[in-house]
Amino acid sequence: MKALRLVLLFAVAFSFSESFAEARFYKANSVRIKYLYWLVEASDVDPNRDKVWFAEMWTGNDTIVDGYSCVTLWDQNEGEEPKLVGCLREDENGYVWRYYWDYSKLVGGDSDWISKQLEYCGLTNNWAFLYDFSNPDWKNGIAIEVGSSDPNGHRTIKLYGVEDRIIAENGEEIPRAQFGFLIYGIGNTSTLFESRLLGPASRYGTTVLEYWRDGELLLKNYMITEEIKIAMKIESVSMPQKVELYDLTGRPVDGTQKGILIRNGKKMLVK
Repeated sequence: MKALRLVLLFAVAFSFSESFAEARFYKANSVRIKYLYWLVEASDVDPNRDKVWFAEMWTGNDTIVDGYSCVTLWDQNEGEEPKLVGCLREDENGYVWRYYWDYSKLVGGDSDWISKQLEYCGLTNNWAFLYDFSNPDWKNGIAIEVGSSDPNGHRTIKLYGVEDRIIAENGEEIPRAQFGFLIYGIGNTSTLFESRLLGPASRYGTTVLEYWRDGELLLKNYMITEEIKIAMKIESVSMPQKVELYDLTGRPVDGTQKGILIRNGKKMLVK
């Protein structure tokens, strides 16, 4: 009887840890993204052909959906009211999922047949696989999971075309892959928090103007094309350079040391 109780307690504990795995990248109120989006499939006579729209997306409060601990996902066009579009959760494997309450923005309200197709695929009011952040050591040949034709499923691929790590605005080095334009811990900046099922259906592209996590700016004007820069009247955009760190004696350090360091000419405390 005692052994049976131990088995039941273990099962309950495992179930609890699976449903309430601690989030690493998408915690409540931790991520805020300023971005713009534009029509990708636009004709020469389309009145919105050269137009860009400004918007924000962010993670909101903690909540529970289908027994999973997750955070709400909000989206807001400039000048409009915020819209609750779904939830994000990270499981114990390091996989990121989105629960879809709304997917109309990038698909387009006039694409009824696409909406029906996505509903037929089971995307609406359902979890869909987004990213595999289980292994931070991205390099050529590493196996990761990507979305499949089943929103609840995923498939294994080998990652190739892994570029040099990008240097974030806060000095953090982040792995980036050519496949899917994925950035480790961030995802795909050209289609924010969207399932691969929406790839063929999306009529819009997105560009990140600012990506904030826990009050730190990670990306700024990331991968903006010349056309977008002209439309936004941005004169020049450059990738952030590697931040140099020094101790109080002026010697270069790698940032792993604790204490007071000099970053960009300013003192910072590393605990």
